[in-house]
Amino acid sequence: MALSIAAALTWAYQFYRPHNLGIATIALALCAALTVPLLVITARASMPAAIALIPYQLWLITAAALSYSYMRGN
Repeated sequence: MALSIAAALTWAYQFYRPHNLGIATIALALCAALTVPLLVITARASMPAAIALIPYQLWLITAAALSYSYMRGN
């Protein structure tokens, strides 16, 4: 969880401050990948909580794709 948060914060900083879109995209993809184990662990403990995390996971995937396309366009 801490690594996922660190990756999300890295994305925000790299995307908005120095506009380093390559590193920002990698950080967001890493955040999406690191959230999968969180989803699995949560599902073992509480299925309703895991279902509640699915929109977050989908948003991370969508945001990573948007970040990648934004990087490619610039």
